[in-house]
Amino acid sequence: ALRDVAEEIRSADWSPDGTELGVLRADGSRFVIEYPIGTQRYETASNLRGPWIAPDNRSIAVLELVGGRWTPVVIDLDDGESRRLAGSLEGVSGAAWHPSGEELWFSAGDVLQQIRAVPVQEGGAMRVVARGPASMSLQDVAPNGDALAVLRSNRAYIRRKIAPEPEHDASWLGGANVVDLSDDGQTMLLTVFGEAGGEKGAVYVQRGTDTPVRIGEGIG
Repeated sequence: ALRDVAEEIRSADWSPDGTELGVLRADGSRFVIEYPIGTQRYETASNLRGPWIAPDNRSIAVLELVGGRWTPVVIDLDDGESRRLAGSLEGVSGAAWHPSGEELWFSAGDVLQQIRAVPVQEGGAMRVVARGPASMSLQDVAPNGDALAVLRSNRAYIRRKIAPEPEHDASWLGGANVVDLSDDGQTMLLTVFGEAGGEKGAVYVQRGTDTPVRIGEGIG
């Protein structure tokens, strides 16, 4: 039967053996990580996300908002020390430990969310693990290293009619927006976002029913 485990919890994660919960509490002025429930491990006035319990049950990962960006922080459960990892992230939609315990994986990105790996040990650099045709939201990483992710795609549809031809689908690359139309209605200026447009967006021109031609980066 359904039962209450704890109250006033913002988020939580199970221990590797499924017997304990790590939780995030927030009262508006402070954010506290407890693991197990009732044992405080980390406290800050900055906004937190997490926790994520390491596969070996010896550390906890959180994301701390620093200067408008999310910074990974790892808390050692043996000595209670915490340290910030290299790199910072924008637009984080998911996180999980790699089963090796050597990396934290995040789906993050300002415009397009990709899966990125942040090394736990010092000296490593953030790397891109996977890119998709649309934004990805990481859900978990399996024991064999396979990532479970949700692919999010908001397709923009364009319908166009150029006399005397019938109306037709003029959608382009799944994410094009019509920015302008020439006076004679024959040429469209398009802006493309997502994987096809890149982080800065891309500008295309389409004349009649010809294939759109990319003319540069940005917003038309």
